Amino acid sequence: MNHAIVSQPSLPTVPAPLPRRVKWLFWVMCGALSVFLAEVVSTASPFPFFNAWGLLVVCPLYTLHVLALASLVFGRKRVTFTSLFLAGAILGLYEAYMTKVLWSPTWSPEISVVVGGVHIIHTIILVLFWHPFMAFMLPLMAAETLLTDSRETIAALPDFLQRGLRSNPGRVLLVSGFALYCGFYHSVSGLNVGTSLLSAAGALGVLTILGLIWQRARRNYTITLRDALPSRREAIVLGFLLLAGYIWLGIILRPEAMPTNLGPHAIIWVLYALLFSLLFFSLKHAAPMAMTDPILRQAVPVKIALLFGVVFILATLPGASFLAPLVLLIVLISWLAGCGVGLWLLGRAIVVTFSRAGASYASSD
Repeated sequence: MNHAIVSQPSLPTVPAPLPRRVKWLFWVMCGALSVFLAEVVSTASPFPFFNAWGLLVVCPLYTLHVLALASLVFGRKRVTFTSLFLAGAILGLYEAYMTKVLWSPTWSPEISVVVGGVHIIHTIILVLFWHPFMAFMLPLMAAETLLTDSRETIAALPDFLQRGLRSNPGRVLLVSGFALYCGFYHSVSGLNVGTSLLSAAGALGVLTILGLIWQRARRNYTITLRDALPSRREAIVLGFLLLAGYIWLGIILRPEAMPTNLGPHAIIWVLYALLFSLLFFSLKHAAPMAMTDPILRQAVPVKIALLFGVVFILATLPGASFLAPLVLLIVLISWLAGCGVGLWLLGRAIVVTFSRAGASYASSD
């Protein structure tokens, strides 16, 4: 029998809360996975684990976002694909007040379409595609699958992806395909071959070391993702730290790019209000967690993680060869596809929310 993602009888949980050192290590790894997929793959920060800016700003920024938003999503309800997407989109809005990129892009100015002071295409790419998937959903799925004994994020995936992950061939195909995409993206982002390889190998080396430390730290515990995420009190503290980060970076980072008129700010405020409202309704109508919900236990084979690493590093090479135009085309197509999926998910969330609101209003009449 394949034990990839098979429901097993409930396992005994930890009799007492996890030691803080174990939880904190998990938090660090969640943040590192988010930084790797969002920043290293795109080469926005090629060496975030090896310089002061990366360690003091980039890593805390992603770690705080992922933990605060995951704590919100993983409340007392079952997690859904929609709620994960919406939380990731909220994360992407940091590109307004922190980096100012939604108002003043630092990359691909040729695709700019400005409405009300906001660069619409850049906003769609960052808020509805890159950050929801690469900075939030996929890092959380990787963290839960590789580091814990639960599989809630996998259970929230569309059925066709779950079916693929239930078989060894499907798992190998999906992991290889994703690693290939990450390597291609990394290879066409402006680094030379040597720097690209060093960036990829360095980041994977850090993740490997953290993974080995984690295996030793957690060996006496049965851990679910919910166990390892911050408690409500911890999440509040992390939320205040995140707010402080917004204020600090808002002041020191590219202050000249901060809009001086109200219009661009108002659009971002509307986006925040829309996404938080949709997330609130998504969480409100999610099914409650049952105490009997099983833990879906599976120790992910080391060879799967190794497969990702090998394919990712090898896939960074074509961008410096005659295949570069093809690789760039693949990346551009992924932008179009990802933005299309993001827009569809946002539209679907809006339709579902208004449908439920209308039904509630009709029933109250």
